[in-house]
Amino acid sequence: MDRFVFCFVAGLIGFWGVWAVLSQISVFFGATLPIFYAIFLISICCGAGISVHAKRIPDLFGGSDEQIDQNSDPKKIIVQFLGAGFVLAVGLVGSYVLKQPALFFLITAGVTLFGIWQTVQAPVRTSSSPSPGMADIPPYQIWITFGLLVLAAFLPLVLHRSDADDASFLNLATGIIADPRSVMMFDTMIGDPDQLIHLPTYRVETYHVLNAIIAQLTGLSVIQTAHLVMPALSSVTLVCIYVLFCRMLAKDRWLVALLAGLVIMVMLGLSHNSFGNFSFMRLQHGKSLLFIGIVPLIYVYVLRAWNTRRLFDYALLFLTVAAATSLSANGIFLAPMTVFVAASGLLIFQPKRVGTYVAVGLVCGWPVVLGATVLLTTGAYPSEFTEPRAMLPDVVGVHGYLLAPAIFALCAGWVLLQGQARRFFLGAYLVYTLTALNPFLSPIFAEHLTGNLNWRLMFAFPLPLFAGVAIAAGLERISVGTRPASYVVLGLLLLMAVSPVSIFGGRNHVRFEPFGLDVPPAVYQVAETVNPLLTRQGTTLAPEEIAIWLATFGDPAQQVAVRFIYLDHYRHTRSDSDIDLRRRAFQVVSGQGAIDAPTKAVLQAVTQFDVANVLLADNNEDFSALQTALTDAGFAMIPVPEGYTLFQRPGT
Repeated sequence: MDRFVFCFVAGLIGFWGVWAVLSQISVFFGATLPIFYAIFLISICCGAGISVHAKRIPDLFGGSDEQIDQNSDPKKIIVQFLGAGFVLAVGLVGSYVLKQPALFFLITAGVTLFGIWQTVQAPVRTSSSPSPGMADIPPYQIWITFGLLVLAAFLPLVLHRSDADDASFLNLATGIIADPRSVMMFDTMIGDPDQLIHLPTYRVETYHVLNAIIAQLTGLSVIQTAHLVMPALSSVTLVCIYVLFCRMLAKDRWLVALLAGLVIMVMLGLSHNSFGNFSFMRLQHGKSLLFIGIVPLIYVYVLRAWNTRRLFDYALLFLTVAAATSLSANGIFLAPMTVFVAASGLLIFQPKRVGTYVAVGLVCGWPVVLGATVLLTTGAYPSEFTEPRAMLPDVVGVHGYLLAPAIFALCAGWVLLQGQARRFFLGAYLVYTLTALNPFLSPIFAEHLTGNLNWRLMFAFPLPLFAGVAIAAGLERISVGTRPASYVVLGLLLLMAVSPVSIFGGRNHVRFEPFGLDVPPAVYQVAETVNPLLTRQGTTLAPEEIAIWLATFGDPAQQVAVRFIYLDHYRHTRSDSDIDLRRRAFQVVSGQGAIDAPTKAVLQAVTQFDVANVLLADNNEDFSALQTALTDAGFAMIPVPEGYTLFQRPGT
């Protein structure tokens, strides 16, 4: 089972890492959609090759220094990485001087592909004996793991939920398919195809391009791909990653650690809260995959590279940190920080391994220089949440219950774990705490990233899995040679998993609909009804909750605005008066009230923005006045069964 899981994850991360690097290069070169079909094929071939090569390494946990091949000499590896780093630096400086970001990607494309080819070709000496302390896996544990994989694939089909943020990213994928222009350059996520993407850092998030490619290849709609195909695949991958993690740290108690970690993740996996652990509820969201999937895998590969010092394991770590940037722009900073935390935790207790520490750190060159290239050559506009926010007050005041498993994991790890697992656990915890919880660095994070990212750092630890490992270690001390305590704990975990406070509870409005057909919120059905009625000869002005879903269809009408919080990002291309009119008209039709001269604002927007469709909820407090004004202006009324009325300009 170890070989199967390791090869599956290595192949998938090989695909994703190559996809990330090549597609990000293509985005900054202004490539159109057909180019990405070729990149998709190349990435599949690279992932398959890496998966096959991984079979040559049966020892999952790393051997002794005597087993390390001469080609894995850390000094040689450091020289290689420093050479690659020099090339990256030259590309960055040249890009900044010439203001041409594509130059950096052109230089690094060859370096990246050459490094992958060299890694796959390098001979590796393997160990024929299992790692010390690891017994063969009993058949019943394999069957339980298989059952977890099936359950993980099934859960998103009935539990998956979405909200406004997810709709915006689905709009990106839909726009990629419909717009023949350069991919990820125009911000279809806010309903204005002539608006440049409002955060240039979004250009690195090629997960949405992958979503569009898979939708095209399968013939499914983007929303079906995002809510059925990708979450099921992601959930299976998550379980496999957690198996690797627990097998490395919990040894023979890995299954208990796995079950405990998954249950804790489910318990803390709120579907619509702001930290990064969305559990099985919002896996179509790129940053959730980053925090709960890629971050634990980075820990796994840091441990492997630290133990083996093989070029292959360094390559897997590089591909993982590269893949992190494709899921979310947060990966630009989170992936290097995670590598730093993990490697620093090991270095604290093994100070003689400074060379290995440097080699592991140099793997992070791609996301670091990628982020610098984006910021220096394209500029960056502030995010919608830019106010500095202190980490500790937020955690205690808003998500205080997260501290309970964090404190438990720290105490349990100190008392119960042994050997390298204990050193890694405590070292990583110490460095993580100093990095994320100190009152000085947290505001710096918030000034450059979304403010609520600080909460998500609790899961970048990763908290649920470490708590699961601590529980498994405690069981090993309690039930020496017996199973009753294990059964009791597993029973308690099962009760926790199905309790009202888990993702199955009423707070998430769970309805077990077949194959996730009820995944989108109710307003999606309204948008689905309205969409065929819209004319394509003008723009559409609709309530925000409807408008965000209108753009997820394949042929949406151009809209005045889709997300109210994104209107400020128009300031680099629109006048203040234009933005103010958009805001006021949007507030009126969204029923937010307290707007001076609402009728005048809407009629002015109709003229200035060539509005052909106006959708109003029947319970809008300005409905009567707007109905009179729009009817007098020649708009025809079309009742929509779900409690809305569509006003349509004649002759359009």
